[in-house]
Amino acid sequence: MYKLEVKLKQHTPLIHFQHDQEGATLRASEVKPKLDRFILNQLGMNKLIYDKSLKIAVKKNPTITSISNYEAGQICLNKLKWLKGESASLDYKLKISPMSNYQRYLLAAFLSKKKKEILDREQKKYISPCPCFGDEEIFGLLSNDCISLTFSSFESELLDCIKENIISFFVYNNFGFRQSKGFGCFSVIKINDEDIEETKKITILKNSHKYVYSKSITNDLKKIFNTINSDYQLLKSGRNFDKYQKSKLFEYMKDEHHLRWEKRKIKLFLKNNHSDVFNDLKYEIVNYNCNRIEGGDEQENERFVFARALLGLAEHIEFTTFENRGYNKDKVKIKMSEVSGLIDRFKSPLTFKVYDNNIYIIVDEIDEEMFNANFSFTLSYEKNQNRFEEYLFGLNTPTFNQFDLIEFLDSKLTLLGWKKIL
Repeated sequence: MYKLEVKLKQHTPLIHFQHDQEGATLRASEVKPKLDRFILNQLGMNKLIYDKSLKIAVKKNPTITSISNYEAGQICLNKLKWLKGESASLDYKLKISPMSNYQRYLLAAFLSKKKKEILDREQKKYISPCPCFGDEEIFGLLSNDCISLTFSSFESELLDCIKENIISFFVYNNFGFRQSKGFGCFSVIKINDEDIEETKKITILKNSHKYVYSKSITNDLKKIFNTINSDYQLLKSGRNFDKYQKSKLFEYMKDEHHLRWEKRKIKLFLKNNHSDVFNDLKYEIVNYNCNRIEGGDEQENERFVFARALLGLAEHIEFTTFENRGYNKDKVKIKMSEVSGLIDRFKSPLTFKVYDNNIYIIVDEIDEEMFNANFSFTLSYEKNQNRFEEYLFGLNTPTFNQFDLIEFLDSKLTLLGWKKIL
């Protein structure tokens, strides 16, 4: 049995469902499948055939040698899936050491001044505001000591392949919940007895994707996640607290493509067809910070698209209501479901990485299936102990020609102090 030892440095809290239990750490059940897919993709991209690591014997016969290495590699991958099932699991075992000397953080989008004072008095750590959902409170763990990964296999070539790719793997990926927003960020600091220079991960990061953006900030977790939360929120949905600011996505779709987005469509539809619900929302408050909706026939000449889906598909959109008007919950939810059923989940194409006093955004391509996809919108709320749910309308996401992610980021991220790494 051959072994490979890898040590990790943790940069941001890992949101863990077992945060209150001893032995919590990175889950091998998350790391191994991700690493397997990463290695298989790398082998395909690099046009390599890794016979032993894939547990497939590729015979040197005219059929194989007459086609390209890439095509032969695809044959291997297809056969691997056939032999191993959909998971395409590689033949090694992974053991991860428990976190030690760690700190536990309460994470929330909003904490009242009173709640913060209590946490400070009890000397409990928290990060707020940060990119969490609504009023949920979750917990993240941050280890001050390194975390050890032990790989073992009877295939030495497979461990060589892991060794070759493990630094890049942790540069590309975060772990745990809310990982696209910078939580669960790790980097490799040692492989067996070899120390890995900190600058190497930055070099890999800069070369990993065609488009990467960066922003320098004080190395303080509260300021880091406040920035991620604020900038991403302003980029995608706009900002209602402090001072009202329109979404940069809304501005881009309107100014560059003369399209209106789903939020305006929802509010107009509610005002014209469900005035009882709309009147319970906070859009009728004179001094409330929001984009006012006048209603009427103004929507007839406007073209609408489900724009926000292209920056990450959420389960629902929430609207704040007046208090004490019979609502069991202070939210009216608009649920979205993709009509064809082909799209189950789509994560944001933007992944935040945090290394010391810099935040990076790695940009992935948007899956082509997300363009011009039709979604149904359903109104869901509870009032006077009764639940109401009703179909509203269908709406398509922008077409490929109606949304250019890089054009959008180049024009809007720079306004927020981000720089493109060339």
